[in-house]
Amino acid sequence: MSHSTQSHIRLDKALNFLDALLKPLNLAYKKVFETRFGNKKFNYSCYYGTNNILTTLLKNLFRPKRMLVKLLYGQLIPLPSFFCLSKPIKKEVLADTDKTLYQELKKEGIAKDSENFSEFADYFLEKYSDLLRQVKKSDTYFSHFLTNVDQRTLEFILDEKVLKVFSRHFNNQQPYLRGAPFFVGTHPNYQMKHTRETTPKQEKFNVGWHYDSPNLVQTTMLLKDLDLSDTRMQIAKKDHRFHRIQSGILDYYYSDEFIQFKKDICNLVGEKGTRYLFDSNAPHRVFLKKDSLRIALNANFTPGNNNNVVTSAQDDKPTFQINKENIDLDRLSEIQREALRYVLV
Repeated sequence: MSHSTQSHIRLDKALNFLDALLKPLNLAYKKVFETRFGNKKFNYSCYYGTNNILTTLLKNLFRPKRMLVKLLYGQLIPLPSFFCLSKPIKKEVLADTDKTLYQELKKEGIAKDSENFSEFADYFLEKYSDLLRQVKKSDTYFSHFLTNVDQRTLEFILDEKVLKVFSRHFNNQQPYLRGAPFFVGTHPNYQMKHTRETTPKQEKFNVGWHYDSPNLVQTTMLLKDLDLSDTRMQIAKKDHRFHRIQSGILDYYYSDEFIQFKKDICNLVGEKGTRYLFDSNAPHRVFLKKDSLRIALNANFTPGNNNNVVTSAQDDKPTFQINKENIDLDRLSEIQREALRYVLV
């Protein structure tokens, strides 16, 4: 295990220890405040997610780990290099960043690439045809981490255009692949229900409006045509900068009423080969249409925190690393090679 990986693990343990010390205060908050400031129209059952400033401030004080991770990786304010845990990228490297794509991601929290990659999508589907055959109608996802990913697919995932946009989004810090890229098939055998009729923790699909790890951005490419009649991802636009945190299970998810009243929803649809970049701190979910198939190629990036390999090493779970025997690193640029720091084995 590398020194940098060990440093991330030590930090995570320290922040978990701090969370444990503050647990009594968080429990007191949950008992007194968790549902008190709820709006009956928006908050019910297990849907007490809210953007209320007072409750969010209290929750960040009593559960500071998420905010501290943002701070220590340079995502709140600029930090001196000796104190910041992320790695800065020289401005001249980012000089040719796709400004339109970056500005859309920064403003909206999601950006649709103007290019279409249907030719690569066809290549991928032929190369990994065995994965598509394994996707069956079900009440859960079929997902597969590409630990033996081929060179062409890896170079697509590490497209410099994407890396530079993500670096700018990370305040000019190096983006790191969180784990191996992964194929996801969603072929639901039931119809989506309103949040008043669902309990997300009992569902195997991510049907609840939720958010992910701090500093996490994602890229997803559609492997088939999708429109509004299909199973698809949805994301709440312009809500990725909010410093949300949960105090417990009741306030993690957002209700349909809250999202539909407060937010502009973006549906991730388009032709095969359409690529989206998005910040998953914004509430998002999968919207299910019975018998409708969605297949996609995904990858997650952070400025160094919470990568799957570090998490796996700490929790003694299977890792999501990439087999470097299949990869010619000499064909990759410096920013691409660095993005692989935590995932090559």
